[in-house]
Amino acid sequence: MPLTNADWPNPAAQANRATGAAVMALKARVLLFDASPLNNPGNDLTKWKKAAAASKAIIDLNKFSLEPNYANVLTVANSSEYIRIWPRGGRGFIGTYLSDFLIPTSYGGAQSNLSPVQNHVDLYEMANGKPITDATSGYNPQNPYLNRDPRFYVNILYNNVTWQGRAVQTWQSEPNAQGIITYGTDISTATSITKTSYYLKRLWPEASRSGSTASALLNYVFYRYAEVLINYAEALNEEAGPTAEVYNAVNAIRLRAKMPALPAGLNQSEMRERIRNERAIEFAFEDMRWWDILRWKKGPEIVAQPMKAMKVIKNANGSFSYSVIELPAFKKVFNNNMYLYPIPRAEMNKTSGALKQNPGW
Repeated sequence: MPLTNADWPNPAAQANRATGAAVMALKARVLLFDASPLNNPGNDLTKWKKAAAASKAIIDLNKFSLEPNYANVLTVANSSEYIRIWPRGGRGFIGTYLSDFLIPTSYGGAQSNLSPVQNHVDLYEMANGKPITDATSGYNPQNPYLNRDPRFYVNILYNNVTWQGRAVQTWQSEPNAQGIITYGTDISTATSITKTSYYLKRLWPEASRSGSTASALLNYVFYRYAEVLINYAEALNEEAGPTAEVYNAVNAIRLRAKMPALPAGLNQSEMRERIRNERAIEFAFEDMRWWDILRWKKGPEIVAQPMKAMKVIKNANGSFSYSVIELPAFKKVFNNNMYLYPIPRAEMNKTSGALKQNPGW
């Protein structure tokens, strides 16, 4: 018998429970994967239709809505956006992934292994909704962090922004007459400092700092309503093109983020690219990007590209000059066999040869 609205608990009570809504969200995600190019090379539109219907079924429950403030998505105990989360206690500083892996030594951490790259930063549109590659967007390469998508300021720490009571210093000087370079507090040649001039703000609560016993909430989100909306938009666009429902679903996410609605008149391909970019921004550092790249079969176009950084020069007058550089030491490769992971030999041995290894491994 189908469930009715009366059968659903308050979303705030669903934390870390495999509820019916969580199962529906998992189904919608799986069907989206099945419809995507990796698993649907013939572009069978019935698969996209099933994926769209699975997400629409959750929307039609009328039990979930977007958290009003994007900055709160991971940091509040209860939200109408949560479909299933792993609620976490307050994150302190000592002995956590924060101090051990995310926070640099300049802020009291052990090392920083999670530095956003320029490739990601460039995905954030201007506040007017135009990509920075648009000549009419107003983007200024010498003032690159002005008037960007508000989600940028939630997700990224960058040169000269105030954090924990002081300006982030990811600048360096030009060599002096003796060839000596002076580095800002938060960047150097050390391995424990960012190589990209950025730090990851979204997973680093500002209250978590060296010498402080304060803690802050930071949940792990399995499924949230924004994913349902963007999954629906993607699947419906692939099935039927950029209909009004596609626009409505994407624009709901953008408007929550204080971004303009998408421009009218996009064709299917243009809408596809806008949806894919929206996913990269909205779910930044939520463990979705890699799986999206795989299911879209975009490994060479996205992964196997030069990793870029921002080089910040502090001038004698205290101003800054910015230039995008490549990081050749961090160049990655992507081969076709990487779309599917290797099956562990131990698992194959259990089947007496019936289970065959994925191609290329």
